[in-house]
Amino acid sequence: AANIPSMRSDGVSWKDNSGNFWLFGGLTEQPTYNMLNDLWKYSPSTGQWTWMTGDSVVDVSSAYSTKGVPSASNTPGSRTNSVSWTDKSGNFWLFGGNGMSSGNPDHFLSDLWKYDPAGNEWTWVNGDSLPEIGGFYGKRGVASANNRPGARYKSMSWADSAGNFWLYGGQVAGMADMDDLWKYDPLTNLWTWMKGDSTSYSPGSYMPLYGQYGQKGQPADSNTPGGREQGATWVDKGGNLWLFGGVG
Repeated sequence: AANIPSMRSDGVSWKDNSGNFWLFGGLTEQPTYNMLNDLWKYSPSTGQWTWMTGDSVVDVSSAYSTKGVPSASNTPGSRTNSVSWTDKSGNFWLFGGNGMSSGNPDHFLSDLWKYDPAGNEWTWVNGDSLPEIGGFYGKRGVASANNRPGARYKSMSWADSAGNFWLYGGQVAGMADMDDLWKYDPLTNLWTWMKGDSTSYSPGSYMPLYGQYGQKGQPADSNTPGGREQGATWVDKGGNLWLFGGVG
């Protein structure tokens, strides 16, 4: 009953199949502005928190081990503004954010992690262990082992009814807001670039990725929400992905 996560913002969350709530990382002001990588479980039935894994200190670098292999020694490093999904087996997924790399804070990350609540272990599944890695887009609509969204934070995410994970935009190195839409298949471990642009703008060029609105209520291939971060997302009963607002 005495357990409680420290105050924080910009962490990520999940809900498991038993109705428990999970919380990972974020930004704290204790003792100053620092990043966290602790994973907590909250049971609504008991009203109690459990510290599950991760560190009780701030600004911890990731421990990657071998890609694709779960290990008790694996852990995502301290970070903020990542995105999260839950797969059909009840595993939790975490992508990117702004966090720790090689002992230094404030790096954009592109690593993809899976957490198994039953085994209490993380797996580094995809992406890079180095910071600030750019995206590789390949051919639009075609999955490839070479594809990757690249390092970013404050992106938007959905999980569809088929079990795919979707990722839109966010901020990349150089303070640019992207408008690219990606699909990730957990079964094949492959990313597909679906829509949007493969390049961002340079802050000095003043050429942001503006939204292309077309006609209200009419779908069109040329429509795009434009470069943005921190929008709100939903999935409707028909499987459509919805996006509202944000900064962009």
